[in-house]
Amino acid sequence: TAQKKMDSPVVLESIADKINNDPVFHLEPPHYDFGTIKLGDMPSYTYVFTNTSSEDLVIELGSGCHCTEIDEPEGKVFKPGEKGEIKIVDDSTKETGLGEHNKTIDILLAREDPKTGYQIIKEAKFRVVIEES
Repeated sequence: TAQKKMDSPVVLESIADKINNDPVFHLEPPHYDFGTIKLGDMPSYTYVFTNTSSEDLVIELGSGCHCTEIDEPEGKVFKPGEKGEIKIVDDSTKETGLGEHNKTIDILLAREDPKTGYQIIKEAKFRVVIEES
């Protein structure tokens, strides 16, 4: 079957309603679609987040696969209501093959969930379809 090419990136809204009501961290959008790119391309995108809590927020680390470069504001303090950015670059030359790839970026916050006692980890997701150049 032929794959549909996208002329421009599209924001997917499938889980946005759940994420938008987060009492700690609001990521807009939570899922980004790069569409179809050529092997060798290195598309980038900047996620914007908001500290939706009543306390300071610190991003401890952003973590993704070997093909994703992440530029996160590691260690910076965000006051309640303050916005920040996390930039990603997908290096298609490091992908495992052609076709559709769905990726998750883990964003580790320097805060524990009071209900579970575990570190709070948020997710940003993106999709890319890679074709021969």
